[in-house]
Amino acid sequence: MASEAIARHRAARFAICGFCFLFLLAARAIPASWQSAEELAAWSEERMARCDKWMADFTQGGHMLPMSVVARGQMMGRMPNQFRMESVVPMFGKQAIWLVVAGADGVVWQELNMEGRVQVIKGRVGGMNGALPMQDLPLTPQALWKMLRVNYTLKLGPTMDHEGERLVVLEAIPRDNAEQATGEVQEVIATSPVRLFISATDGWPRRVELLDARREQTLLWCELKNLRFDESLPDELFRYTPPAGASVVELKPPPRLAPSP
Repeated sequence: MASEAIARHRAARFAICGFCFLFLLAARAIPASWQSAEELAAWSEERMARCDKWMADFTQGGHMLPMSVVARGQMMGRMPNQFRMESVVPMFGKQAIWLVVAGADGVVWQELNMEGRVQVIKGRVGGMNGALPMQDLPLTPQALWKMLRVNYTLKLGPTMDHEGERLVVLEAIPRDNAEQATGEVQEVIATSPVRLFISATDGWPRRVELLDARREQTLLWCELKNLRFDESLPDELFRYTPPAGASVVELKPPPRLAPSP
């Protein structure tokens, strides 16, 4: 069904936001250099654990379905697993408001409001991001890096200058025995390499890309700007109640695959 395909596509787009959420949790540091991907990963992991809240402006786009979509808005989070994202998304010639809220209870809500017509999707952390081999992982830096090390081979890429910022590229290539979720969109993500552009000065990512298997095309991407860590983030930002009368679709976690022999 079209509505289910759109819901799954939105869940897939939320998946890369999950990557952004976790890689944003880096703390200030002096300029650094690394000799290997593992050195960069360890440096980032150590600093990610220091930050308890953050906020950023973002632009996100992709073309996993025949249509290409670019969304713009704000995302914010509090450790260990609270997240909120608000954006404006062009859809079917109209401007839709897309809201994602992940609360401390692990429940993830997505609300799409298109000119007053509201659809709500309810899931759980891991259940909606199951495509990222994260079905049982909390949204913590240590859990993210553990997932990447188990399911991906990390490769240190080149260093480049972008808009006056020195960035280091880190690529995560799926291993052949990586745990994978089921479903067309989920399988694309589970088998897709991830490319991160991390600031060599402060450790914060400026861009995250999800690539096709050959690393020739970007399927999804998210660019982060105006990072700030001193904003007040009250509890109400990470709570959500569906509007009265709204249609609510509950996504079930994908079945776990048996481990490879």
